[in-house]
Amino acid sequence: MSGRPKGSWKVREDEFIELWKRYGGNLRQIAETLGISYKTAQRMKKRLENKLIPKREAKKIARELGLTEKIDDFNKIPEIQEFKKYAYSRLSMRTVDGQISSLRRIWKELEKKRPITWTPEDFWNAVGSMKQRGLKSFFSLAVAFRNFIRFMVDTEKLSAEEGLRWLSKVPTKKLKSKPRLVYLTKEEFEVFVEALKSIFKTPEEKIMIEALARVKVSTGARTGIAYQVKEGKVIQVGKGILGLKLSQIHDDGKVITIDFFEKRNKWWYGCKLSPKAEEIFRKWLEIRKRMKLDHEYVFVNGGGKPIQPNLLTYWFRLARKISGIKKVVTPHTLRKTYLCWLILAGVPLEIAVDLNVGWEDITTAKKYYLAVLKRKKEVELRKMWVYMGELKQKEEEEAK
Repeated sequence: MSGRPKGSWKVREDEFIELWKRYGGNLRQIAETLGISYKTAQRMKKRLENKLIPKREAKKIARELGLTEKIDDFNKIPEIQEFKKYAYSRLSMRTVDGQISSLRRIWKELEKKRPITWTPEDFWNAVGSMKQRGLKSFFSLAVAFRNFIRFMVDTEKLSAEEGLRWLSKVPTKKLKSKPRLVYLTKEEFEVFVEALKSIFKTPEEKIMIEALARVKVSTGARTGIAYQVKEGKVIQVGKGILGLKLSQIHDDGKVITIDFFEKRNKWWYGCKLSPKAEEIFRKWLEIRKRMKLDHEYVFVNGGGKPIQPNLLTYWFRLARKISGIKKVVTPHTLRKTYLCWLILAGVPLEIAVDLNVGWEDITTAKKYYLAVLKRKKEVELRKMWVYMGELKQKEEEEAK
């Protein structure tokens, strides 16, 4: 007797009938997908002959699905073209491009097997062969594959039950229980801003980059520009500080307020700036008028076009080297810095989250809040120990 669990043949038969339609009666592809030999597939075909539709009809269905064509160009595969449109409407262009690259790697490992026919077993086969050649982490591949499964379910190319079963077989990246908390102190921030200004030559550019850094650290706004698909075309949608437009700024002569367009297409209205940030930002707006820049975006590069996130990250990397700060400083670090400064100033967590642009889930902010409080307690304890030490020294001196 074989060790096959009871009822497994029934499951295999149902899968065989479904794959018969999808592959147009191609027994070799069916056997490969089910993980059985070609002879076993032949025996199953004979057994299920009464339940199977004629091969001509099966080929017609496979042709409609586009499974009979062998496509050598990955970008011309219909389901990949559909996935791009699907993903661009939900994620940034940079993220989607990375996921398409991961899917292309899997496709090559599977000898250009059509993505619509992939299974979790195919994913693990691809990962296994890449590991033999020195692949260290496969989480980027897993994330891309999981998103492709969601696309298959949403477009009804895969049933919801099957999609859930597939997702359970593909790993997710585990979140760290202790977040990496990197923020700048007030002194470090001022040193960093001066280093950032030293990268640029003209006074106008120096004021622009200082205004950007101060607005970001006094509102906690996100950085990037997002992309969406409208009428089949990928267009830029201004989000965060790099996507800030002139129409989002309100100046009554006394106070400047900003309306930020943030993640998940939500608005954060009436964000105020610190006095220093408002002073520098007002200077930049005046310079911008004087330069007669036609672009609607507030922060622009030398060519008058909006700054891209990767360019800003590069500037921050240079400034970090110049300043000598040992911490990893990225544009997102200023967002964390704003939240940490609020907590250190004694602002309650609920109000700190509400003031920080784009925060919705209090649980993420709570991790930073607890980490900052822990550090704050350690600093206070050290002060007490120093104080107690000084008292002891004075007592010894008095005794002498």
